[in-house]
Parts: sequence; C-alpha cells; structure tokens
Amino acid sequence: MASVLGDPAVDGRPALWVVVASAGPALALNAVPAALASWFAHRAGRRGDARGWVPAGLLIAVMVGVVVLNAAAYVLG
Repeated sequence: MASVLGDPAVDGRPALWVVVASAGPALALNAVPAALASWFAHRAGRRGDARGWVPAGLLIAVMVGVVVLNAAAYVLG
C-alpha cells in the first residue's frame, strides 16, 4: 500500500501519513463486520439471548489487533 501511495521510504521507514493511510482500508474491512455483529448482538441481547456477543467480541478483538499490529510495526520499525 505504501508503494501505491508513492512514499519514498527514507531509511526504510515510511512516513506516518502513509502508515495511517494504509491502515485505513484494513481498519474499515474489520470495522464494518464488527459493527454489524455488535448491532445484531445488541438486538439479540434485548430479546434475552446473549450468545451473539461471542462473534461480536471476536470481531472487535480482531479489529483492535489490526490497529495494534499496525502501530507496533511503525514504532518498532
């Protein structure tokens, strides 16, 4: 993604704006299913069935993991 954005990658480290712009699509691909699963889990929870929070929680954990991995890759270089 960084090469598509035209980053010269000085010293092998991309610019911060490239990291943020590259993480955006990955975050969106994970945020949409997590939001939908949370919405459906909330609806099911109102009707007395809390089992929907298992997949919602897993998707939220994956979304947080993507953010943490992208941040760690930038910080640790």
